[in-house]
Amino acid sequence: MQETQVLETLKVNSYVASMEHDVFIDETIEEEAYYRSVISTLNRATEKDTVRFTISSNGGFGSTAMVLAHAMDTCPARKIGILSGNVKSAATIIALHCDDWQIGAGCDWMAHTASFALGGSANSVQKYHDHEQKMIKRLLEREYTGFYTKEEIEDIAKGNDSLLMPEEVQERLQNFAEHRQQQQESSLEDLFSSQNEE
Repeated sequence: MQETQVLETLKVNSYVASMEHDVFIDETIEEEAYYRSVISTLNRATEKDTVRFTISSNGGFGSTAMVLAHAMDTCPARKIGILSGNVKSAATIIALHCDDWQIGAGCDWMAHTASFALGGSANSVQKYHDHEQKMIKRLLEREYTGFYTKEEIEDIAKGNDSLLMPEEVQERLQNFAEHRQQQQESSLEDLFSSQNEE
């Protein structure tokens, strides 16, 4: 337990004078409670801040990645993803919620469908399995649209892992940034249209 507490104190380094923060996602992604200092930093950061995410992880809890992704989305600070090692599984979700990226020569990207184990009565297992399959499909479409094609997302959902080299990640992230910009512009247009109708 003491070792975990020591690691927790090292998850975020903040530089008050420059309003910069370093966040390290460099282990297996653990349960949400392990990232309280990260979420707190994102909740307090302003549009004047910069948060750098150094990501080198084989993945872990997808639920934790989603909690961090939500905190990143609601944080007005500039978020930079430094992808210089393994960016796999749940770590790819965190990476895609950054605003800008620095891609290292050792970036090794892997996306795949979720893994889970079930136990209990046959009816309960079937119900939970069907629910999880729907959630996984929705997650893959929501998180990877713009980075992967529709056909690639369907392929990942079927259990085929996607492995990308650094230059492929760089190119796809450029396309992803453009896709996200188009989405934001479309949302603003829809908002203005609805206001004018009222």
